[in-house]
Amino acid sequence: FNFAPYGRNIEGAGTAGRIYFNKPNLQINLAEAMTLAILPKNPNTYIRQKNEDLNRSLFNARNSLYRRWLKIHPEDQKWQTDFQLSYPIRPLEKLPFFAPHFTDQMLQQYPDQYEIKTSLNSNLQRLVERVTQRYLSQQAERGVQNVSVLLVDNRTMEVKALIGSGNYFNSTISGQINGTAVKRSYGSTLKPFIYALAFDQGLAHQRTVLKDLPTSFNDYQPENYEGNFLGPVNLTHALLLSRNIPAIEIAAKLKSPDLYDFLQQSNMQLPKAKEHYGLALVLGGTELSSQQLATLYAMLANQGKWQPLQWLKNAKQTSGKQLLSPESAVMISDILRRNQRPAIHNKAVHPRLQLYWKTGTSNGLRDAWTAGYFGHYTLVVWFGNFNNKNNPHFIGRSLATPLFVQLADAIIGTAPQMRDIQTAPNLNLKSLSVCATDGDLPNQFCPRQVNTLFIPVKSPINVSRIHQAFTVQKGSDILACPPYDPANTEQKVYEIWSSDFQAIFAQAGIMKRAPITNPQCPHILQNESFQIYVNKPQITSPVSGRRYHLQANHTDQRIPLTATVAGDVKILYWFVNNGYLGKTSPHEPLFWQPRIGGNYRISVTDDQGRSVNVNVFVEMKK
Repeated sequence: FNFAPYGRNIEGAGTAGRIYFNKPNLQINLAEAMTLAILPKNPNTYIRQKNEDLNRSLFNARNSLYRRWLKIHPEDQKWQTDFQLSYPIRPLEKLPFFAPHFTDQMLQQYPDQYEIKTSLNSNLQRLVERVTQRYLSQQAERGVQNVSVLLVDNRTMEVKALIGSGNYFNSTISGQINGTAVKRSYGSTLKPFIYALAFDQGLAHQRTVLKDLPTSFNDYQPENYEGNFLGPVNLTHALLLSRNIPAIEIAAKLKSPDLYDFLQQSNMQLPKAKEHYGLALVLGGTELSSQQLATLYAMLANQGKWQPLQWLKNAKQTSGKQLLSPESAVMISDILRRNQRPAIHNKAVHPRLQLYWKTGTSNGLRDAWTAGYFGHYTLVVWFGNFNNKNNPHFIGRSLATPLFVQLADAIIGTAPQMRDIQTAPNLNLKSLSVCATDGDLPNQFCPRQVNTLFIPVKSPINVSRIHQAFTVQKGSDILACPPYDPANTEQKVYEIWSSDFQAIFAQAGIMKRAPITNPQCPHILQNESFQIYVNKPQITSPVSGRRYHLQANHTDQRIPLTATVAGDVKILYWFVNNGYLGKTSPHEPLFWQPRIGGNYRISVTDDQGRSVNVNVFVEMKK
């Protein structure tokens, strides 16, 4: 019976039982079993009735078989009532058709399994399909026909909903292709991971100022999507505005791992060697699928731990790989939450849970992405054509993000108990006030301060030197010559930028006032520019070159950091191996507790930007 014909292309009693009675073989009763025994004799004739009831010939044939059966098994007389009923056979047209792309992938991944219990959630699948189809129909006049959506539960990495195309039965868009499994150019969707790696490698913090300037990297000359340059831009704004040049500048500084290494560690399986891609990898220089991107964004939600997708229900979870520190993942989430939600029907929406996302648009407008997470879900939305035809509307921010937000809001609405992404306690993260202009510690002339998250003894930070005070002739920008006459001079603060930034300001029509050299004392500008090297602090503890012996695991053994300073100093900033440790007043010690032995460089910078350092060796005894 495993190969018996049951009409059309249905083969085998097990398959027929599932189709005609919606039951596995172990659950069918005797009357249904005898119906399956009769059908192979003339299946197409028996099942071609217009209603769902068994026709008279099949009814008679089945009951005739039952009477013969009773002669051998009289104990089955008790089922006689069942044979007085005609069991409806479900027409093939009424077979359930659900999540076809997901089903196709499961049959391909598990071809030898008789029964596959998947992770798909039918309620979420229907919800995602309903919201997506409604949105897709609204975009039809813009020539948008195709979309894929993937929803993953971050807690288990189980796939909960999947849409592979705009219409499974639409051959003109190759609708049977599973778009979530197809590798496409990912645009800017990897930028969060570039900056996360930079956080972990001590290259930047959230407010580090980067250069958005015309730049060449070994003959590679990238441009921004908008075609313009902003000059100085802090990392948070660079990511939110998806600026290309700053991301490439940071990617060029990454050591181990760099972006290529990170993707390989994340099981992305890039087909070519690192040298082939270069820095083009930052902006979609290869291809990734929605399923691959989902594992990366779930890693951010799971505080830096990468895990593969799970397709089966209650599958054994893997231990995963900690590819980013929890601190860097939290810092990236803190930036992504600042994305401005698109207004829906021209109305601002204030959701119950925070959404975290990044957009992507491939070169040539062939792919529009939004990938992100909320609550305990990761969601990836893609628009594009499988034949690679471009569309001017394929822009991640304007096309994919509205659907991402609508889907997230709908899913959040079904889960009133769902909470925001969870952050592990006791993270090595601090909040620090920095100068808004350059992201460094504020000197006394900084006009505005902002907060940033940073990783102590890792995040790079210096005292700001952009704002400097000069003595000028009253009512002008001309430098005064000493000795200064209080009646005719005044002190003004200027922003002192490098020449490349000054060129961008001039190009943008931004006038930055600068002190003007006085021909009567032309040396003054140089002298005042280098005044930061006069009256440096002097570190009194620890003593330079000294060997310090500490007991391991003794929390009470700390080294005091102290310095003598000039009378105009109000704040001291302390650093260990170029990592920021903390700040104190001039007469207040800062206590430092090394975790491991070794050589250390202790630095202090005052609020005038003057610095000094000493080198010491710490020996940890057990």
